Amino acid sequence: MVQQGDVPPKPFSFTNRTVKHADQQLCCWKLIPPKATHEIVQENLHLISSYVREEVHGPRYCPSLEAKVN
Repeated sequence: MVQQGDVPPKPFSFTNRTVKHADQQLCCWKLIPPKATHEIVQENLHLISSYVREEVHGPRYCPSLEAKVN
């Protein structure tokens, strides 16, 4: 699944009024890993030094893989 960039693009910071290279936006892609990948991540969560599960939602939120597997 693809997600196009914002039109017009919005600055990441309130300190910027414009976006440099706005014409060079790249698409975002949604990855759906197979069940085997979920199992490998779950089996190795104890190896992550600081695992934080966040409850954040939004069009540009990109959680780490370990936060996505249950």
